[in-house]
Amino acid sequence: MTISVWLKPETLVDAGDTWVVVDKGTNYSLTIDQNELVNFDFTMENVVGATVQTETLISTTALAAGEWTHVAVSVDTIKDIAVLYIDGVAE
Repeated sequence: MTISVWLKPETLVDAGDTWVVVDKGTNYSLTIDQNELVNFDFTMENVVGATVQTETLISTTALAAGEWTHVAVSVDTIKDIAVLYIDGVAE
């Protein structure tokens, strides 16, 4: 699975707030936290639908107000690998 979005926050996230970009319930969500870092929370399941693990990926690159940023997440459930990209660079 790959998720790809372009983000251009007009303002910065207030202290204590989180902005939701994508929310698919217990499967996955993509958010921006109060430090302007991108968070990807997801649950990997096995073939019978049992939860194997829940993970959170957090970017090391903060988003800047008024600037376009490309955010992508690639999840390979066969190899149990997930990678978060900011402007094409793996975080």
